[in-house]
Amino acid sequence: MNATILTVPDMLVILTADTTPRHRYIFGYLLRTFCGVDCIFRDLSDGRFAVSDDPVIAYTQSPVDRAFHIRPQGILSETGIPEEPAFVDSSGRLPFFYPCPDADFPFDVFGAAFYLLSRAEEYHGHAPDAYGRYHHINSLAYRNGFLDLPLIDGWMADLREALVRTFPSLSMKAPAFEFKPTYDVDIAWAYRSRGVIRTVGGLLRSVFQLNFRDFALRLRVMMGMCQDPYDSYDRMDGLHADHGLKPVYFFLLASKLRGVDRNLNPDAKDIQSLLKRHAKNYQTGMHPSWRSGDDTEVFLAEKAGLERMIGRAVCVSRQHYLRMQLPDTYRRLIASGLTDDFSMGYGMVNGFRASVSRPFPWFDLSGERETTLMVHPFCFMDATAFHELGMSPGEAIHQLEDYLRVISGMGGCMSTVFHNSMLGTAALYDGWYEMYVRFLDRVSGVAN
Repeated sequence: MNATILTVPDMLVILTADTTPRHRYIFGYLLRTFCGVDCIFRDLSDGRFAVSDDPVIAYTQSPVDRAFHIRPQGILSETGIPEEPAFVDSSGRLPFFYPCPDADFPFDVFGAAFYLLSRAEEYHGHAPDAYGRYHHINSLAYRNGFLDLPLIDGWMADLREALVRTFPSLSMKAPAFEFKPTYDVDIAWAYRSRGVIRTVGGLLRSVFQLNFRDFALRLRVMMGMCQDPYDSYDRMDGLHADHGLKPVYFFLLASKLRGVDRNLNPDAKDIQSLLKRHAKNYQTGMHPSWRSGDDTEVFLAEKAGLERMIGRAVCVSRQHYLRMQLPDTYRRLIASGLTDDFSMGYGMVNGFRASVSRPFPWFDLSGERETTLMVHPFCFMDATAFHELGMSPGEAIHQLEDYLRVISGMGGCMSTVFHNSMLGTAALYDGWYEMYVRFLDRVSGVAN
């Protein structure tokens, strides 16, 4: 029997004048995720760091002999909601803020990353967008032209190189590129399983609008003569198998149909069969309805309903229409037993809402603590590209390829959001499935 060999990561000593939960959170996350090393904190007054064989980062106002010096801006030693940085320097390859001249790194990378990951700007009381969500136009990334960059990934690549130059014996592991496709199933089928009233209403509407093509197609689907336009599930299964992908699916199961909650009846046998099929093969999560954002009992009922259908606990979620408010939404997810949220993106523009490509633990600024909730950012949503930005499939694949090039070059994790409806055969979305096929071929070329 062969013995198991355990690889112990290298250790960095972090020398600080004080060590707060913010220090432990951001140093731990960044160094483990982007450098593959662990860290231990030492107080500036503690002389033990001087005899340590481990490399030292002096996160201090003044340099320390033989240590890599980064001058703190102060955000990690404070409490409360951080104020917006006064200035963003965009003169170099990557924008940055919190400059620290005469140090070994040009800015306080740990403080700057904390500002972005904590989503401090979303607590500042800016005017919301048309759906009551945090508006991207208020974000530091949008206003300073780096929304399309996973800036923290780039910063950490630069820091990794600088640390290795300073400490040649330090073994650091750069992360490898990953791709994580996700799907929202807001409306499972265009015509199937709609019930008698909605089906008759749809037929009458087609007649009144003189849309005889829709009338005929609806009848053919109901008679089993052709596939429903939103039924893209088999073709997606084939793509996942061909490319070795492990996607995550989110299903909207609102019990009352109003506003943007327009899903099919969650009690319908076809819907439940679809859910069980996907839960058997893929990670499946809840897509909390818009209404559930105002009613915790509705939220819990939707979660319980999904769990009952798939026969296991649900731990992942993405807010429908990305409706979320910090810290309330994330606190509710945690209290409900959810461990992973996939809502970190904008609904009206694509890009990196938290300026990072990789999942990160949520830090609750109001409670001054790192939480158990992992936040999974995405950079592209098909519905945003089509409905909000008016992109054609050709324009969308250019944006996707740009993100792919940037993320893969930094060893990041690219996550996308597509909808079953846009990957089906509906005339409105002609060309989007073919575009997605081409994009997955590009991803496979990069990953291999």
